[in-house]
Amino acid sequence: MRNLSSHLLPAALMAAISLSAQAADWQKTPDGLIVNMPDKATVIRLQPYADGSVRVTKGTPAAIAKTHSYIMPERPELISYDVRDTGDEVMLVTPRYNVSVSTLDATVGLFSPTEDLLVMELADESRPFTAVNE
Repeated sequence: MRNLSSHLLPAALMAAISLSAQAADWQKTPDGLIVNMPDKATVIRLQPYADGSVRVTKGTPAAIAKTHSYIMPERPELISYDVRDTGDEVMLVTPRYNVSVSTLDATVGLFSPTEDLLVMELADESRPFTAVNE
């Protein structure tokens, strides 16, 4: 019995480590970056615009496909971006800003290129925006 447990413990630890380091569920689309939350019912879409702004939309996949912005043009000029994935966070990276999405709690943060926090939208709807470094 002791010999069996000595083999099972390392296997369990390896499985736990590999599960925590798995990549997040996201995809690039023609109109931005879609990050799927673990509940599979919620997605966050990030649309980086050429003017330096970013549109963040949160909802069901069907709902965000139908959203219209009255502030931004319907077909904005998007800029190219890179994606960094740590498993717990997906970050959209542009030369002007970075946007992170926590895959644990759907918190969205806007960062400068040097990764200074500018604005954070918390998943808790009672405090939708927290501005820092004003």
